[in-house]
Amino acid sequence: MSSEALDILISAAKAKPLDWAIHTLIHTLDMPAAQELIVRMRADAEEKAQTEGCEYPFWLSRMHLRTDSRNVGRFSEATRQRLLDIWHGNPTGSPVRRQAFEVLLSRTTVDDLPALRGIGPDERPLFEGALFRRIELGDGLAVPKFLQHVANSDTGFWWQAARAWWCPAFTEELDNELDRRRGRKRDGLKGAEQSDWIVRELLCELPVADAERLLLGHWDHISDSSDFVQAALYAESASTRAAAAAALRTTPDPMRLLEHIDHNWQIGGTDNKGRLTLSRARALQPHLNLLSEHCVQSLWDAANIEGHFDWRKSHLDGLLQSRQYGHEFLRDDGVEAALTDLEMAEPKSIWRSAWLERYVEAGGKPETAFAIVGRWLTKRGTMEALEVAAACVADQGSRADLRILQGDGAPSGLEADAIRHDARFAVYRRTLS
Repeated sequence: MSSEALDILISAAKAKPLDWAIHTLIHTLDMPAAQELIVRMRADAEEKAQTEGCEYPFWLSRMHLRTDSRNVGRFSEATRQRLLDIWHGNPTGSPVRRQAFEVLLSRTTVDDLPALRGIGPDERPLFEGALFRRIELGDGLAVPKFLQHVANSDTGFWWQAARAWWCPAFTEELDNELDRRRGRKRDGLKGAEQSDWIVRELLCELPVADAERLLLGHWDHISDSSDFVQAALYAESASTRAAAAAALRTTPDPMRLLEHIDHNWQIGGTDNKGRLTLSRARALQPHLNLLSEHCVQSLWDAANIEGHFDWRKSHLDGLLQSRQYGHEFLRDDGVEAALTDLEMAEPKSIWRSAWLERYVEAGGKPETAFAIVGRWLTKRGTMEALEVAAACVADQGSRADLRILQGDGAPSGLEADAIRHDARFAVYRRTLS
């Protein structure tokens, strides 16, 4: 963006009511004036929240900043210097100073470690932010102070930093964390299990031997926790899985222990490919009847992404009842019903071949899909059916698939010929290479 254009946007933002729209537009720009505007907007919002006694808005949090700046890279020296000037040029404790630090911190890299190490414990709360970031960046010098903060926190917040970088000392501290949990639970303290969710996520990332040692070593007080039963099933360990299976057999409410396991295992999307191994799928196999249909659907999607089609067909297909999930595309009659829905739909669907993607993602073969489309077109014989079939072929069919538009029972006439010519042109243009 040119500096002139940015000046116009900044003036408009100060005049309101477009400040939020402009914030969204420029918040990742590596330009000094843009980041100064972001800092001052955040500081104003922080002051307003403090004055009105409101809850601290999530968009002012460090986590939100880090999400916004992910994969953007380090600030240029000019932008960094502007933020440093604001940081050092405002009094300690002021929102502007703190927000300048937070914005700068969100775009730090290992090159910034010397500067982050220079922020001492007397400069709170900036010191905590710098320490958190140092651990994320893999600074071994920050480990002792970090472990002190972990030991003094009941919420598990500090463990979040260790998700980006791990060292052996953290494994031992995780053992201590579980010991502290045992003590809190024994003493009946409120919130004794607050950190279970993050400890579970860390256990799922540890080497199998470490996860097995920690889980079984503390099973006496964690076996009634859904977080740890799910971690035990996730670990590629026969011993932890046997312990989890025993817990599910003896608990009065086994469904509770497996609730939200798809979310907790972080499966079901292409970004999480590799997490649902066939071994983990088989570990869940005896307990599928305890899962909600939504959870089974997530497993179904994840199995398709991983290519576990045979396992999915044997164990999941029969558990899905609702048509909204798309598993009906795996049966000929289901595909024909879906095509008829598209034929009859008003207004006409813009992307009538979308079902083909799901069909192939679920292990179906394109040639089989087009054979079903051809048979369906012959049965229906309407102009609307020809339009649907032509759209499918035009979007994803091959030149050989054009023949299904000419089958017995397909409509004839000038309009039908025009639809076929359009589909043929689209396929030939798409398949030139």
